[in-house]
Amino acid sequence: MRRTLVAGLFRVLSWLPLSWNRQIGATIGRIAWATNSSLKNITLTNLALCRPDLSAAERKILGRASLLHTGQALTESAWVWLRSPNELFKRTRVVAGEDLFNQALASDQGVIIATPHIGNWEACNIVIARDRPMTYLYRAPRTTWLEPLIIRWRANFNALPARLDASGLRAVLQQLKSGQTIGVLPDQEPDAAGGVFAPLFGEPANSMTLLQKLGTRGKAQVLFCVCERKTGGLFKSRQAGWNISFLTPDPEVLNADPLIAVKAMNRTIERCIAINPEQYLWSYKRFSLLADGGRRNYKTPIQ
Repeated sequence: MRRTLVAGLFRVLSWLPLSWNRQIGATIGRIAWATNSSLKNITLTNLALCRPDLSAAERKILGRASLLHTGQALTESAWVWLRSPNELFKRTRVVAGEDLFNQALASDQGVIIATPHIGNWEACNIVIARDRPMTYLYRAPRTTWLEPLIIRWRANFNALPARLDASGLRAVLQQLKSGQTIGVLPDQEPDAAGGVFAPLFGEPANSMTLLQKLGTRGKAQVLFCVCERKTGGLFKSRQAGWNISFLTPDPEVLNADPLIAVKAMNRTIERCIAINPEQYLWSYKRFSLLADGGRRNYKTPIQ
């Protein structure tokens, strides 16, 4: 029943003009901010940890804007997953690093595209998987009935799933060795065994070693990708879409020493976030695991 309702809701959201769709998403974000939701508390805590250079008032302004974009990322995913690939491509423009991307695809090496949670990271695949399939690593959702829906929808833009488990990682490694493209979300918090602590905006963060392991073992190239939301105004839906930027990572991102590599990865993530801090997913529990093995209390925000 719930699966049918969610599928129907996403179908309706995909029928709406993109600007109207985003207005609904922004309203969800406004409600989350006004009701002092857990998303608001997480956002304010993360900004206090990462942006102590800002005043409390400035962090609130940034945090509220971020939650509006988080709501938009939710609703416009229906657009990205259910609209025609040709229509999506027309609304997507590579504004930086297109030559880097083309050169990477033209080589015989495998390519890892690392996409932090900025703007609509799902929309990156509109460009990345346009001319050849891309395999993306994903964690199975806790709500099991959502998994087949998401896999089916993501197939809209030539994206192939690989679970973030031993079997999926073996398959992805073989694909890299054969010169194929895979996608990774580099700012996800791994479990304790899958990461090392390295600074992110000066704050110790349990950070994945997966990118370094896949890149070195698969002898792959690494590019970072940022997808910014481009607005067109409420009555200018045809101008709304996404701007894509490809960035070269810090040179040490595939260093043989995992800690050096992870520090380089986090420095690159910081560069990506700096492109558009308002569109970053500050509401994700990025600093949940503490270096002493404890868990951060995100229920009460740090001011």
